[in-house]
Amino acid sequence: MKFMFLDKYKKANRIIKHEQAKVVRYIFDRFLEGYSPEFISKELRELEIPGCTGKAKWCPSAIWKMLQNEKYKGDAFLQKTYTVDFLKKKRIDNDRQVNQYYIEQNHEPILDREKWEIVQLEIARRKKFRDQHKLQFYIMQKENNPFTTKVFCAECASAFGRKNWTTSRGKRKVWECNNLYRIKGQIGCQNNHIDEEMLETIFLRAIEELKDNKNLLFERWKRLQEEGNLLEQMYGDRLKHLMSQENLEFNGEVMCQVLDHIKLTIDGSITIVFLEETEVTL
Repeated sequence: MKFMFLDKYKKANRIIKHEQAKVVRYIFDRFLEGYSPEFISKELRELEIPGCTGKAKWCPSAIWKMLQNEKYKGDAFLQKTYTVDFLKKKRIDNDRQVNQYYIEQNHEPILDREKWEIVQLEIARRKKFRDQHKLQFYIMQKENNPFTTKVFCAECASAFGRKNWTTSRGKRKVWECNNLYRIKGQIGCQNNHIDEEMLETIFLRAIEELKDNKNLLFERWKRLQEEGNLLEQMYGDRLKHLMSQENLEFNGEVMCQVLDHIKLTIDGSITIVFLEETEVTL
């Protein structure tokens, strides 16, 4: 497999392709901004940014491999695969059939270790999120549909989906449990629908609640800086920065930087869960 930014060995070190290195950093940054490999690969194709082949042919699996490749932080994991047929040049994954070696600081890195480690923690967090909410994909649409995979039913655990209602007062964007009409012609989950404008208001109210209790949060964030992992610290810093702003208006992109999910119960109780794990119930 070819690696973006790493050209060839010279005096036991790899030579950095600086233009491609910018692309690698961009991919890691976009992932930490909340975007999925599916979105990132689509974006790179649309921007016509060439990959290691010189063509703008990006796929999600390639992005996933890049995000998990230790070579970008300067390390080398040797013999991930090994040759079983030299004539046919056939290689297979090395499941401990032959010795493997991990070398730290093997070559000049393109990413600092801290960012690489945060990405690994974020990959694990998203997998846990998908498993917990039984989602096939982790989707984020910050501009057009920021509440996608962010709103869940506390009664049946299903995700809420957005519907466009046409009323006498015009069109409304409404969210309802996906189990409401899971079986055609039968009413399923009885949880209530909620307007998208109300979800926006609820998020802003939750931020105001946090501001009113900021002293407690500051104690929590202090502990995170001392005991938490790098990802928890990053999300704590983001929420702290958002709370420092005055006269907040709803912004889907900003929300997705700090919000994990929203839970709605049938009795009208709403819980907002932030990415650094603070919860607010309204």
